Amino acid sequence: MRGTNINNAPPLLPIHTPTTTTEDGSSTQPPPLGAELLHNITFLLNTYENKIHANCHFVRSSKNKTNSLQSDVEDMERKIDEFDARRVKLEKVLLIIDQVESLYIVDDDDDDTKTKEGVFFGKGGHGLERIETLMGALGETFTGEEKESLGYFTSLIPSL
Repeated sequence: MRGTNINNAPPLLPIHTPTTTTEDGSSTQPPPLGAELLHNITFLLNTYENKIHANCHFVRSSKNKTNSLQSDVEDMERKIDEFDARRVKLEKVLLIIDQVESLYIVDDDDDDTKTKEGVFFGKGGHGLERIETLMGALGETFTGEEKESLGYFTSLIPSL
């Protein structure tokens, strides 16, 4: 580990530093063994403390990402439920429109074809009552906001 410089801390000192001679001819004594050990332990402690802080930040960041993804999953599940409810309503509307359309189809016995000639009253003349019932069912399908956004009264009902 000699020469390794993590976070600008001084490198570990070797435990047995040889005596060196300076330019003026005086010899320097190695630092006492206790000071070397204290320096090395302090260096290791600071290094591990920095690693702990980095890992703590990583864990915090991972938890935030997990919470964000969980929120995204919940939003998507809510949207799926909304789309399913909308699909069910639209299927009901399609069924009602098909039933209303079937009231307009009259069977001509002469040439085995069906033509749209007007409301077929059938036996007992119940065609208009049936249309009223279907329009009521159609009205119950949507909320007030949905009716407004679909143009329920301005385009949907007049088209039927």
